Amino acid sequence: MQRLRHAFQQFSWLYIDLKKINRRSPWRWLTCWFSAVAMAVIQYRLMRFGYLLLGRGYAVFHAVTLPLRFLFRPWFATHCEIHYEADIGPGLRVLHSSLGVVISARTTAGSNLILTGGNCIGIQEKRGGDLARIELGNDVYLSANASIIGPLRVGNRVTLGAGAVLVKDAPDHQVMVGVPARPLGGQPAAE
Repeated sequence: MQRLRHAFQQFSWLYIDLKKINRRSPWRWLTCWFSAVAMAVIQYRLMRFGYLLLGRGYAVFHAVTLPLRFLFRPWFATHCEIHYEADIGPGLRVLHSSLGVVISARTTAGSNLILTGGNCIGIQEKRGGDLARIELGNDVYLSANASIIGPLRVGNRVTLGAGAVLVKDAPDHQVMVGVPARPLGGQPAAE
């Protein structure tokens, strides 16, 4: 029952995502259905819904429907690969999807995740035989070409500057810049 509730919750979160994309403009509701930005979020929410509804059987469904999805790819191409196992809260926005976005299956993100474009959130190693996770708090903002290479934890209200590569935990309320990313004041990131 919990799994079903969480699966159908994806539709209410999709509505929240689209409201944020449209920024209270009635005219944008008419045109958002043709934008790659909205398509990226819609595709992720629909795939996440299917995964939560079907469980591990979704991988089979995903493989069987591949030829059909291939036929429609020219109309729904978004340059975004957000894995259906990634657990992303409401308020997801991809500002420039044509720059590309990749999010690993082992990602958990809170609400209001904003990806500018050219972003990668992925795992670099295993811990104890099981893949570790990347945990993002609420209100995390990744500027253009910023990357998160985990496993690690990012706090609430964290901003990654353009081109930053975060490889260590980031505490709450920080602006992280550089390669490897450090707080804006030049202090090293949390160990």
